[in-house]
Amino acid sequence: MDKIPLLGLSDPLVAPTGFGRGSRELFVRIPQDLFRLAYISTGWAGSSRFPGIQTYAETRSTPGFDCCQTVFPYAVTDFTGPQEPFILWTLLDPWQTSWISHPTESPIRSAASEEFLSKHRDRFKWIGYFPIDGTGPRPDHPPRWIGDIISQMDYPVAMSRWGQKLCNAVCSKEIRVISHAVNIQALKPVDRSKARESVQGRYYRTLAATITEKYPEVKIEQVVQEADSRTFRFDQNFVVICVMANRARKYWWEVLQAFKLLLVSVPNARLIGICSSRHATEEDMTPLIECCHDLELRLDNEAHNPNVWLIESVVDRPGVEDQTMSLLYNCADCAVLLSGGEGFGLPQLEAHACGIPCIVGDYSASTELAVSTRELVSPRGFYHVGSNQTRRPIYSPKDIADRLIYAAQNQAWCQETGQLGIAQASERSWEKVLPQWTDLFAEVAAGISSQREERAGAQVV
Repeated sequence: MDKIPLLGLSDPLVAPTGFGRGSRELFVRIPQDLFRLAYISTGWAGSSRFPGIQTYAETRSTPGFDCCQTVFPYAVTDFTGPQEPFILWTLLDPWQTSWISHPTESPIRSAASEEFLSKHRDRFKWIGYFPIDGTGPRPDHPPRWIGDIISQMDYPVAMSRWGQKLCNAVCSKEIRVISHAVNIQALKPVDRSKARESVQGRYYRTLAATITEKYPEVKIEQVVQEADSRTFRFDQNFVVICVMANRARKYWWEVLQAFKLLLVSVPNARLIGICSSRHATEEDMTPLIECCHDLELRLDNEAHNPNVWLIESVVDRPGVEDQTMSLLYNCADCAVLLSGGEGFGLPQLEAHACGIPCIVGDYSASTELAVSTRELVSPRGFYHVGSNQTRRPIYSPKDIADRLIYAAQNQAWCQETGQLGIAQASERSWEKVLPQWTDLFAEVAAGISSQREERAGAQVV
């Protein structure tokens, strides 16, 4: 039996984003004896890291939506031929796939995709894996379209029960739920003192090399002294880790304010922030460096004895990235993930997999993943942004700080919650979640096989 073509479309497989990581973890596990795999993404032309996965992208400086649509007709024809049926799997916000669901009406449609889909939409079955979070549709994209888009997916799949419930009210089609999964072989508890020693040593060596390169005339004794004073040190201090993209819907300012309040009770506390960007380089970003200055926090790369370390990205290569993330999680005593609404909340699950609590808002999919009520921060209120389908919560920095102070003063609770988190991560491991995907792919593939047979029979006649 010929392999069924399965085409993915999402963030690059090498991207550190939730979409990129989720897609990568799934695609490297899809059985290649049953499926022929290809992948479309923005601005990435592929690599040898993913054998058996044909990759397509527009490598010129092209906006993301235009890139996918420009490549889509070519990729489908090259990958499947001019007529063969195939499976399309997407991992994007619903409004980002409107050019597929409504090719003649979508605000982000293109002439190429409109023409191609008008002729070939019946060739593929679309599995749409989607979050519902704090972004919502664009201002020129009415909220009602969320239901319209999801209804056009052949197999809509939500990441959380919250997303499923929210969309059931506006979608005429049954929505399945498949949880994000975590690689518990890579993200797992390790000895905290060894993790801190490893990361701190790496920080020191990198800092010393940077100083030496920038000031080659400085004597080695001075380099050692400067690196010693500026290294981000864990020692035996209480360490918080926050893994959130620098976007308006991720409440970085509130988290930094909460950390400032934590320092009143725990003066030697430390914060690791994996933030994608320290700067406000785009309209919906927060100027994190300025925020730290305003709050008089001691920022790495600037201050002596820094208490805030902002990491712009953790991208080595697939596999090593998870190992690096695991080390960073294991350096911490507690994690924080606050946002305008989590479609799933992968860092929350990753923190639990590493055996540490994660402070989250009692709203959206975050509530589903909490393993202790003390991890939850109740919103003080809600508001709406533009045509957003979801409400955005309002959180008090003091409420966040109170949860962190409790964690700092109650190590027994941290350990107990960490054990509950490990058990939860085991239930959402790839070993447990992958069969849900392979069962769905097999179900869709059966329909594709029938479609092939019908076309073959029609050609014979």
